[in-house]
Amino acid sequence: MKITKNKKIISRNLERFSAYFATLFSCISVFFQIYEYDFYSKIALLLAVSAIICLCTVYSSRNKSKIALNANKKTKINIVYGDLFDHGDIIIPVNEYFDTVVDEDVISSNTLHGKFLNKVFGSNIAKLDELLDQKLDGLGEVDNDRKQGKKTRYPLGTMTHVDYSGRRYYLLALSKFDNENKAFSDTIDYQNSIYKMLKYLHNNSQGNAVYIPLIGAGQSGIKLSKQELLEYLICSIKAYDDLTLSGGVTIVLHNSVSDDIDLNKIEYMYNI
Repeated sequence: MKITKNKKIISRNLERFSAYFATLFSCISVFFQIYEYDFYSKIALLLAVSAIICLCTVYSSRNKSKIALNANKKTKINIVYGDLFDHGDIIIPVNEYFDTVVDEDVISSNTLHGKFLNKVFGSNIAKLDELLDQKLDGLGEVDNDRKQGKKTRYPLGTMTHVDYSGRRYYLLALSKFDNENKAFSDTIDYQNSIYKMLKYLHNNSQGNAVYIPLIGAGQSGIKLSKQELLEYLICSIKAYDDLTLSGGVTIVLHNSVSDDIDLNKIEYMYNI
């Protein structure tokens, strides 16, 4: 895994070096045609340009730790690295049953879903169950064939929020479960879920800032790279013309994905 990440970084830097070199070499060729230089002067100039190219490559290869983009006139997008739980109103992807028991089988403690349950509600899961039963009443269908976990299944993209200890938590049904409790979701389901999430936030964020993880990067089974997931999330936010989140949207990336994400590229492509 580490070798693969290093290859990506090397490849990215080689692409930058090639682009800089091609541009400057073209300029130098034109310059040499206009002005006459002796052999040693040309060599000195080429060495100086090569040094500049190397410095530019090194500088640009330093991936940014945060960037800001304009989604539309009413909403701004910030992208930062950090811990999602250090922020205010956050989004938690969950499974289609809105399960609440972290047993390392149905819900792993390593997922955002599991961390949310353990960190936020801890021993007070009964309170969360009560809140969810009120919010989700009438939205799901009973699945009596399920062996573990809750019996009511909700359509993917179903979203609700719970207010607890002065903070708001948005729960988004993102993944289905197979008979072995393995999460999965296809690209179409993912796209629909993201759209429904944005629609819900538009109607329920109350002007507060919203913090979103890299949705789909965990155990949901989405077959997209982390860079592709981030770009799709940004495109979806920008494409939602009426989206009004006056407090802004912040996409919080875990530090573990830094080698898979190129924020320089994101800023160049989407900050227009």
